[in-house]
Order: sequence, then C-alpha cells, then structure tokens
Amino acid sequence: MIKQHYTGASRRAMNLIWNAAQDYDWNCPFLAFHPNGTPDDYLNMVIGLSAKWLDRERITDFFERLGTGPTIDEASSLLWLGIESCVYGKELPSRPVLEEMRRQRALEFFRISGMLSEQQMSFMSIRVYDQELIRWSHVLGRRVLAVTPGAVRLSEKLEFSPEWDSDQVLGRMHDILRDDFHRTLSRTTAGEAAAGSGILGKIAGVFARNSHKSADLLTLRKGSGRGDAKRSVHIFHEFDHRLGSVDSAADQAYMEMAFGKCMYSETEMGILEKALCRDNDSGCRLWFSSWEEKGRDAGKKTETKDPGMEAEAKDAGKGAEAKDPGKGTETRDPGKGTEAKDAGRDRSFGRTKEATRLRRDQETQWKRNEEFYRAHVFQISESIRNLSAQTQILFESWLSYLPARAKSGRLEAERAWRPGAVSDMKIFLADSEPDDASVCVDLLLDASQSRMNAQEMIASQAYVIARSLEEGHVPVRVTAFRSLRAYTILQTLKDFGERGGEGIFRYYAGGWNRDALCLKAMQYLMAEEKRAGAFRTRILMVLTDASPNDSIPLPPKEGSLFPREYEGDEPVRDAQEAVRRLRSDGVLTCALFYGATAHLDEVYQIYGNQYVRVKTLTQLPGAVCELLGRCLARTNRYTG
Repeated sequence: MIKQHYTGASRRAMNLIWNAAQDYDWNCPFLAFHPNGTPDDYLNMVIGLSAKWLDRERITDFFERLGTGPTIDEASSLLWLGIESCVYGKELPSRPVLEEMRRQRALEFFRISGMLSEQQMSFMSIRVYDQELIRWSHVLGRRVLAVTPGAVRLSEKLEFSPEWDSDQVLGRMHDILRDDFHRTLSRTTAGEAAAGSGILGKIAGVFARNSHKSADLLTLRKGSGRGDAKRSVHIFHEFDHRLGSVDSAADQAYMEMAFGKCMYSETEMGILEKALCRDNDSGCRLWFSSWEEKGRDAGKKTETKDPGMEAEAKDAGKGAEAKDPGKGTETRDPGKGTEAKDAGRDRSFGRTKEATRLRRDQETQWKRNEEFYRAHVFQISESIRNLSAQTQILFESWLSYLPARAKSGRLEAERAWRPGAVSDMKIFLADSEPDDASVCVDLLLDASQSRMNAQEMIASQAYVIARSLEEGHVPVRVTAFRSLRAYTILQTLKDFGERGGEGIFRYYAGGWNRDALCLKAMQYLMAEEKRAGAFRTRILMVLTDASPNDSIPLPPKEGSLFPREYEGDEPVRDAQEAVRRLRSDGVLTCALFYGATAHLDEVYQIYGNQYVRVKTLTQLPGAVCELLGRCLARTNRYTG
C-alpha cells in the first residue's frame, strides 16, 4: 500500500495547511507554491481555513468535478478567490496576523505583474488577471483602472460574504460557473477527475494560459525521428505537440488500452503524484502497468513459453520454423484473436483509430524482437552462459564477506578505542550468512522514441542480463519507461520471482523520456518495498542514452510567464539529483550507456563513473560484470 509522506517544502506547506485547518490528520489534496518552488504561505493558509470553516469534502468534490481545460482553469482560479474572501473574513477576528499576510500577498502580485512585457501579457488569461488586479488593489487601497464593467460585476460576485455557510458558498460557485462560464459540473465522481497538481497552484504564480493543447500520440511520432550512425533518434520539440491533452478521461483510457490497467488504486496514485509531480515535474502524471495485463487484453499466445528457453531446448532452425509468424502466431494478430477478447473493454471507452494503430505496432514490434532473438540465438545463449558464470563468481565473492559488526571475529582497528570510551564491544567484523545480504537488481529500460532504431537489440540485451542474473539466483525486475500525454509510464516487463523473460520481448519504443521523474518514482517505490522488508541491497541499472527530453515543458522561472522546453542542461541536472537521492537511500545506481558519443558528458554528469558504454551484444557480459563489480565495491563488501 502506497502511503503519503512529506519532505522539505511540501512538509512546510502542509504544516501551514494543518495549522490553519486545526487538523493534522487531514490528507489535503491541494498545495500552493510560488514558481520558484517555495510554499505560498498565504494561499496555503487559505486552503487550511477552507477546511476549518467549510465542508472540506464538498469543496474538494466540487473542484475535482470541474475537470481540466483553459476555461476551467480560469474558473477554478477565480472561485478560489471567492473562497479566500469568505474564509479571510471568518478567521480575521481570531487571527489578526492574517491581515498582514494578505497585504504581502497583494504586494507580491504587483511585483510580478510589473515585470510583464506586452508579449507576455498576450499569453495571459485576461479574465483571471483582471480579477486578481481588482482583488489585490482593494486590499492595498489602490484605485482600479482600465477594467471592463463586466469584470467589475464578476469581482462583486467573487466577494463571498464571511457570513455564508458551505451551502451558500457552493451555491454561489455553481451560479458563477453556470452564468459566467456556461459550465456545469461533471458527473465524474470525486477522485476520478485529473488529480494531484493542486488547484491553488494556478493562483500561486503562473498566470499564463496556452490556448492550444494537443495530445501526444505514440503512433503519430512513431518512425518520424531522424536516425544517425549510432542508431540514435533525435526528437525535436514542435509548438503544436508540446502539451498534454486537456481530456483527462480520454488520456487515462488511452493509457489503459496501450499499456494495461494501472497497478495502483486512484488513492495510491494520488499520493504518488502529489509527492513526485511537483517543481520541475509539475503538471505531469504517473502510470504503472504490467505487460501481463496488456498481454491478456491483446490476446495471449496459446501455451506461451519463454522464447529463449524454448529455443535453447530445440535446434535453432526448428525452433524458428515452429515459431514462423505465418504459422504459430495467429493468436497474436490484433485483427483476429484480440477482437472478441477486447470487445467489452473497447465498447466501454471507445476504440480510437490511434490506439488501434498503436496496438498493431506493438504486436509487430513484439514479433520483430523475437525474430531478432531467433536470428542471434547462439550468440545470445553464449552471452548468457558467459555473463551467468561471471556474475555468479562476482556475487559469491561478495556474499562471502559481509562486514557485520560483532563482539568477536576480525578486529576493526579504527574502532579499537570504543570499548573503553563508549562501552561498545562491537569492534570486530564477522562473516554473516548470505541470506542476510538479500540482493536484487532493477533493470530500467529507456523506451522513448530515441531508442526506436535499436528496439530489437535492447530487448535482447535486457533478456541476456535478466536470464544471467536468474541463473545466479539474483531476483531481477525489468521495467520500461517513457513519457506520453503528460504521463510518465513505467511498464513492468518482468517482475521479481518470474522465471524466464517472455515479457521483455514486449519492449516497444515510442514517446518521450522524463528521466528524473522516472527515477524519483523508482526511489519512492523502493522505499515502500524496503519498509515492507524486501531486499537489503538494491541495485538499479538503467539502460539509457542520457538525453532526457519531454513534450511537457519546465515551469517558468520566477518572474517569467514563459515555460521552458524540457531538454538540455536542466533535465540532466534533475536526473543527476534523482540519482544522488537514490544513492543516499542506499540504492546502488548505475547505467549501461547505449547512445551517441555526443551524450558522454551527460551520462558522466548523471551517473559519475558508475556507467559503462555498450555498443554490441558481444560486449555485454564484460560490461555488465564490470558495472556490477563497481557497484558492489561501493558497499565495502566486495573483496574481488
């Protein structure tokens, strides 16, 4: 079960909210931050006061039912101004300091707006700007100039009386939504609308609104990259494809059809997104799925077996003949075997043309991955044998010496002073049982479009690594990640405890890659597993080209309204920080670099010297063994 925990700026914001709400058990769905990532003290106080004075469940339900979109963003921002007016008046008699906090918030608005150019103003929501101008001008006692009579009338509607109860507040909010925005609430139940980013964040700093948003489609960008001699594909940002879709329900349906159902509940996903999708990743979403769910929906293979295990048991030529795409794979044809199985689900949310093409492309790539395996089965089998032998020796040497402190054993000279000084008799190192060093490996595969020209090679490499470690009784999990429609998707191709590696051949490249968010998600989940007592030693091995790139831009810098493309130095620094935090949590994080020479500086910046470069399958055994040796050496356990 995923649980909420707060750190740093989020904890400070939550403390303000809890203090105002007078309820430290409230799992608040809203947080307010300035564009530079610092908590907005006043607006967080307003969030807490809304829970103190109004019906928090009904208020939360109202905003969740609003949905998303430029007009709805305007409505939500303005309605919170109304709530601010109401709870401020209710709380002021008992909390006089609120008056000064409100005045400082008004000054902050004018400080930011005074820095705007004509061009920046053209990108703003004028309706929101006018209402904030009127509200904060009144707070400071300033005259309001150059606003329309309609804006003045709306500002009067947003002056919610401190005498109102929840029914009157919600009634006025419904009236404004109907009369001024010609909208009604969605029938979607609370929690099913877009979650996590926080409504008040829209008031807290970024006033800009982009009038055009289009949906990233995996199939539309498939094959549109530009390849080079290193099989790397460069993805270029285009204005029309920078932002995610405004239809959250359609996006979720698309994610489910393409990658399978989310493995976690809505509550758990809300916790994860609130904890991780902030700062430079604000506005992003997460999706966790397993290839098995996708495989069931897309049509299972009859008597499915791991293609590697089957091919090793038979002659390569016969195995290839038995698996000939024209003979033994009819049930994979998305035009035949999947129609009946998917009919119910397709009817539930509508099969789109793009999703149908995507499924067909995934099935085609699955076959190509397996065909590549069969064409190189002897080379791959030899790589598995070599790497398996090397890793077994490596781990046996590592497990033979564990520096567990004890009252007898090999003297640890630098601790010899402790018995007399602090009565600590554990100054010796004793051998422990191998079981005490429970170890596992997470293999994380970049599955963005930049890997499009090397999918078969990457699937085979991942298969070799997973099978080799399995032979040495080291649990392995293989996960592919990509970003699409504002979602960062982590798809489990092989889980711990699963034998073989059939799902690895489901590897499919397309979309973008937001490396830092993916690494943060892995850290969060590993921390949950650690609390559950799973594995003492964790190794995270990332197969990457060290070139983060996404369609969802970075938020504007303080004092600016323009977002920045998610590419270049800042995403690399984000990934570097994510790796640093993983290592500080004890996760041995390293990289197999499979990319262009131009990105060698980036991979070193992110992973330090804990990476090796791989170009061909024949290099893989030595490269992986070297990388594991470097990782284990950092634990002070490995003596080889």
